[in-house]
Amino acid sequence: MISYLDLNAEKKTYSSKGIPEAYKLESNFEFGFVGILYRNDSLEATLREKVVFTKLEGAKLLAPFEGEARY
Repeated sequence: MISYLDLNAEKKTYSSKGIPEAYKLESNFEFGFVGILYRNDSLEATLREKVVFTKLEGAKLLAPFEGEARY
């Protein structure tokens, strides 16, 4: 799914939360799904954000990965 994200989308940074090294990209797909990519290059801070999906019919959440791992 990450390969379909619009990597040119506006980045939401977390500078105001004290984590300038972190950002989020979000893409809405015409077939009704949303793709969210989080990146946190901070060595000192953990990024936490609550995401609520109201409907997950036919969708599968993927586990997070670390390092250079990809789906």
